[in-house]
Amino acid sequence: LRAVALAPNSGYVRYELGQVYHQRQDYADAVVTYQEALALGYKAADIYDDLGRALAAQSKWEESAAQFRKAMEISPNDWTIRSRLAQVYWELGQAAQATAELENAVKLAPETQRASLEQMFSEWTSKEKR
Repeated sequence: LRAVALAPNSGYVRYELGQVYHQRQDYADAVVTYQEALALGYKAADIYDDLGRALAAQSKWEESAAQFRKAMEISPNDWTIRSRLAQVYWELGQAAQATAELENAVKLAPETQRASLEQMFSEWTSKEKR
């Protein structure tokens, strides 16, 4: 909080404060603080990704998806953002979009991460068949 007092117009400082709230699982305050950072002009894929995660933690799926899409505009080859968007699409019941994003994530992910993404897909399809 001292950093915010010292640099009240710094979007980056607000983003870092949002990170603190996020780590404490105080998702509502994290969302507000991330939005303040954006309003102050801090724009990066990370903030949209973190905002999407904080919204998803509150089951605000549509809002979360919008933030992940913004993150992808900035960083289209980030497999983690694509996998998170896939999860949100799955929660929204949009299986085709979820599958497409997960397939993209698998293509972009390092070899060491592909198995976990493929496992996620396998779990989804087994739930779908029930």
